[in-house]
Amino acid sequence: KYQLDLKKEIKKLQRLRDQIKTWAAGNEIKDKSKLLDARRLIETKMEQFKVCERETKTKAYSREGLAKASRLDPEEKKRAEMRDWIQEKLQEIQDQVEMKEADIEALTTKKGKKDQNAIGEALEMIARHTWHIEQLEMVTRALDNCIIGPEEVEEVKDEIEYYIESNQDPDFYHDDQLYEQLELERKLGESGQIVTVDVVVPEKNKKKDKDDDMSNSSEQDSKESPESTKKSKKEKKKAEKKKEEEARKTAHEKLLAQQQERQRLIQKQKEAQKAKKEQQRREREQQQLEAQQKARQEQLLQQKQAQQQAQQQEQAKKQEQQQQKLREEQIAKQRQQVQQQELARQQVQMQQQQQEIQKQALEQQQIQKQALEQQQIQKQALEQQQIQKQALEHQQIQKQALEHQQIQKQA
Repeated sequence: KYQLDLKKEIKKLQRLRDQIKTWAAGNEIKDKSKLLDARRLIETKMEQFKVCERETKTKAYSREGLAKASRLDPEEKKRAEMRDWIQEKLQEIQDQVEMKEADIEALTTKKGKKDQNAIGEALEMIARHTWHIEQLEMVTRALDNCIIGPEEVEEVKDEIEYYIESNQDPDFYHDDQLYEQLELERKLGESGQIVTVDVVVPEKNKKKDKDDDMSNSSEQDSKESPESTKKSKKEKKKAEKKKEEEARKTAHEKLLAQQQERQRLIQKQKEAQKAKKEQQRREREQQQLEAQQKARQEQLLQQKQAQQQAQQQEQAKKQEQQQQKLREEQIAKQRQQVQQQELARQQVQMQQQQQEIQKQALEQQQIQKQALEQQQIQKQALEQQQIQKQALEHQQIQKQALEHQQIQKQA
């Protein structure tokens, strides 16, 4: 119902937004700021509707719904579950109202004599259903505003289900005081909520009103009748008193019988609800046992799979260790070969170095020999120079001696 109302309002807003667009596109209006503000407001409301529609379309057991449910606190979760249950029951009662309206339409369009009793019963049933719808809407409002709690609604939950399931039975008793223990009118009135409830008049009160009307008419007839004797008046009064007493007794007996029948039906309903709850509890226990068995089987399977995986991992580790050993052995062999090659290379280098050293030693010896030879040559050259110098000196001495002789000779 709320979704349909929201969709109607959103369609109106869409039409208004289109009208605002056409006005803003024209040149007749100069100041378009108000139009733009109104358009923005409409678009924000449309965005809010999209969010609301997305939340309402979110399924309870989908990924988003479960995540949303997990974010709610326990109290809010109970309140949401109770709200969903009330909406479900409202829909069931609305379906019954539509069925009764269809029956009335079929009876009214029927040719020939119309069954007024069936139409009256259907109208009475529709009025009763609408009263329950209004009461349940008040309960929803009180739940949404945290005026009442889910525990209080839980107390009348069985009676509401009994009404929805059994209101078509011929021996059904309608409890018009079903919602009184919730005290909705007082609580909603105290919280400032407006309460408008059309009270369905019970059949008992209608019968009482008819009896009162009959008694009043009889009194009027007695007043309008001609004068009679005092005895006849006393007898009439006694008869009327007796009739009234008998009517009171019968009404009291009927009320007692109705109360007993009501208590018996309520007891029967409670027993049926208890049996139903017991059956549901057993089914839940059975489901829990099955779920536990399934969980155990899954755990065993997981353990087996884990063991198999562990064994596979151990085998893989062993294989890897063996491969590692083989790789290490191969590496060790390669290292030995490399070391041997390195040793051989070093030995060759050593031999080459020794040969070079020997060669260099020989060259040095040759150089030293050559140096010695050069030194000897130089020595010999020096000696020759000295000899030549001595010869020159000797010549000079001889020359001087000759010159001295000549001088002496001249002298």
